[in-house]
Amino acid sequence: MYGLIGFFPIILVLVLMTGLNWGSKRALAAGWAAAVCICVFIWKVDPLRVLGYSIYGLLRALDIILIIFGLGGGTGSGMAMDFARHLRQAVGSGVPIMGLCILPCPGDDPPAKGYSAFNGVKELDLLINREKNETIVDGLGEVYRNPFNTIMFLPLMPAYSKTGNIMSAREEIDKMIV
Repeated sequence: MYGLIGFFPIILVLVLMTGLNWGSKRALAAGWAAAVCICVFIWKVDPLRVLGYSIYGLLRALDIILIIFGLGGGTGSGMAMDFARHLRQAVGSGVPIMGLCILPCPGDDPPAKGYSAFNGVKELDLLINREKNETIVDGLGEVYRNPFNTIMFLPLMPAYSKTGNIMSAREEIDKMIV
């Protein structure tokens, strides 16, 4: 029974984010508060121990770098890969670098949903396709190795379909991320 109670903070965060459209900051804070209450009041864990594990978790979370960029041909799609490569050289291989790529939608201007996005996808393909990346590294050097540990893609289209306005869609994505 105690094990099942431990799933409550996770379920709470999922419901708050997906069902009530809360941002991750608020939902994760509520999940953390629920976990603390379960630990202290149900499992009878020493509050100082809970505080210690909370601080440890916070410090461990700081060891991840998240680069959020758009693939619509603006500054983000061109600079994100170069920035990540330089960042990887600076922090070394011990710190995960994650990329969150925002994909363009029909509401974007023509270059962002056409040739500029296509060029961004082709450059990203040279990073995330291991065979292609090895060929690049063999020819140009280790600095061109894929710096990302993971890359996730987030389409702008669902937010655009919901709002019907590109600026509102971008604000919706910003709220979701933050």
